[in-house]
Parts: sequence; C-alpha cells; structure tokens
Amino acid sequence: MSDKGINPYALSKLASKHAKVGEFEKALEVARSIDDEQFRSLTLSEIASELATAGEPYKHVFEEALEVARSIDDEYGRSRALEEIASRLVKVRKFEKAMEVARCVDDERGRSIVWMAIASELADIAKAGEFEKALEVAKGIDDVTARSWALEKIAFELATAGKFEEALEVARSISNKKNRSRALRAIASELATAGEPYKHVFEEALEAERRAVYENEEALEVARGIDDGGDVYSL
Repeated sequence: MSDKGINPYALSKLASKHAKVGEFEKALEVARSIDDEQFRSLTLSEIASELATAGEPYKHVFEEALEVARSIDDEYGRSRALEEIASRLVKVRKFEKAMEVARCVDDERGRSIVWMAIASELADIAKAGEFEKALEVAKGIDDVTARSWALEKIAFELATAGKFEEALEVARSISNKKNRSRALRAIASELATAGEPYKHVFEEALEAERRAVYENEEALEVARGIDDGGDVYSL
C-alpha cells in the first residue's frame, strides 16, 4: 500500500519513531513518501539530527532536507523549514553550516531565533571550558543582539575560570553596552572574590551602563520627534 495521500503529520511521527530507535532506512523511506514539502523537509532534518547523534553519516540527509526546504514556494513555510534545519544543526554543533542556513531564512524573526540558539549553545560550550571554540563561533554571528549575549556569557565563564585578562578582552569587544556592562560587573565580582584589584573594572562597567542609558534616551528623543511629525534629518 502506498503512503501517498496519508496525513503528513502521521507519516512524520512514524518516521521519527523509526529514527529514534535507529531504524534509519525505514525512517528515510517514510520521510521521502511525504507529499507536503514542509513536513518532508522537517522530518528529514530530524532524521539527519538523529543520524549525527548516533555517529552515522548524516550530511547527505541534511542536504536533502535543505533542497526540499528551498523548493517550498510559500515564504513562511520555507522560512520555518530552514529555521528548523538550522536549529537542528546547532544541536549537533555544526555551527558553520547552521549559520549558512540561517542567512537563507527570509523572515527576520526566524533568523533571530537561530542566532540565539547558536548563542545559547556557545554559552554551554564556554561553561565546559571550550573557550577558543566558543569565541571563534561567536565572532561569526551576524545578529548583534545574539553575538553580544554570547560574548557576555563567554566573558563570564572565562572570569569564573580565573582567566581575567582574556575575560576583559572579550567583554570590551561586546558591541551592546548593556551586555558589556553586565560582563564587566561579573568580572569585577570575580576579581574581588579572588582578592585582585577590581574597582577600575567596576568603574568601567558603570561607564558602559551610563553610555547605554544615554544612547537609549537619545533614541527615545528621536522616536518622539518622528511621532510628533518632526524631521529626523534636521536632528
């Protein structure tokens, strides 16, 4: 009996069950029978993730999922499928490919979700002491908010490990002043706990915070001027 015409959700769940118990050939057979392109792409990406976790060859399945996702005509459906593929690549720590896929997501919200997923995973990597790897990936994040958040977490973990100079270098490279201030405060606290000079770092954190507040107030003033019918170019 052909699987064509069967509910795509039911087929996706069936394929997922096969993949979770290591029946990858059966899982792929079911996934490839799904008519709905979005469901087929999402299911293939899940199988690829399970293959990667099991230490099996998986790249060709991710590529197949990507090919299907890119063929989806509906922009929303295409973005959701690409977002899911990128998120699954993050979970198996294939960051370079995840970032490549993230850049193909049309929807800004979807891209942001992927960037933050990468940032979150990097925080865990830094916590495990893999600082160089975490920093290398963080610097490649396009989204300023996600990059700043990731660098803040990396700086904190470096400080916790007693690597104060490296932590300060990372903290001072953070674009977002609020994230920079929080990172510097955390470093100052760790320095104090270690009996090291810390006041200059705390002052630096306060200055970053003051600048963040000032810039926010300036932005609000500009926004109010626009709302009141003012000419932004005259500012």
